[in-house]
Amino acid sequence: MALFEKASTVLPGKTLYFPGCLASAKLPRVVKAQQALLRELGIETIALPELECCGHPAWRAGYRDTFDTIKQRNKEVLKKHRIVKIITGCPHCALTFAKEYGVATEHLLETVGQHLEKVKKADSRTVDYHHPCTLCALNLEQKDAVRVLRRANVHVANETEEQKCCGSVGDDFARNAPEAASVIAASRVKAFKTGVVVTSCPYCNVHLSRHHAKVRDVAEMLNEV
Repeated sequence: MALFEKASTVLPGKTLYFPGCLASAKLPRVVKAQQALLRELGIETIALPELECCGHPAWRAGYRDTFDTIKQRNKEVLKKHRIVKIITGCPHCALTFAKEYGVATEHLLETVGQHLEKVKKADSRTVDYHHPCTLCALNLEQKDAVRVLRRANVHVANETEEQKCCGSVGDDFARNAPEAASVIAASRVKAFKTGVVVTSCPYCNVHLSRHHAKVRDVAEMLNEV
């Protein structure tokens, strides 16, 4: 490759894997599992430690000026590194990047669904699945997660159950109404029967774990083959 590119040369865009603040801080095992899964699927991504929080908490809390400042700094980083697509395991980050940044964004569940033929099967296992509310805003339904898990020979015991919130609501409800959020989470945990709960959201993961549930991310289950 020449040391200096011609001015007219269009360099290829890159795909960013963005773990999200909560997963990075509290669920490093999930981040490792998601990165390993992307490699297993043959999807090349880069990481950008300099990229800040997507700004979702500020956006949801109504601090528009703060959010716009975060977004502008992040957009400069994305442009600098020629990011044309973002893959994340956090539904809240995915929604923020897609709706507010205007960047092509996929939740990891959608990405895996596009590469089902590369998902490896393992010994049969049965789990409960908790579908994050925010994934519905991204047009990802519980049946999409069930389809991905079934490909890896993971059977969902409660796949016909009506979808219910874990009580976290992106940690908004858990912070502002902790007692009510705890009641909701305890009710959800009580309904699970298999001993293992799989979800696709770090907020659901952390909130349900606080109430003594053994919670795994979808990527962790797919990596146990």
